[in-house]
Amino acid sequence: MNEKMEVKIKNLDEFNRLLENLKNAFEALNGFEFILESKRWEFDHTIKLSSEELSEIIKSYLL
Repeated sequence: MNEKMEVKIKNLDEFNRLLENLKNAFEALNGFEFILESKRWEFDHTIKLSSEELSEIIKSYLL
């Protein structure tokens, strides 16, 4: 995803608006990345049981 985009800027206000839009887009992406990373962390820590450990847990509930 190395596409280049050419933008012709007519004045400083337009440049500032474009810069603000880019900043907001990156903040949104970073927030989304943080959410995905925290969900991955939860998932990683939720399923780390060996089959033997899982079997022991099931047996303890059946007794």
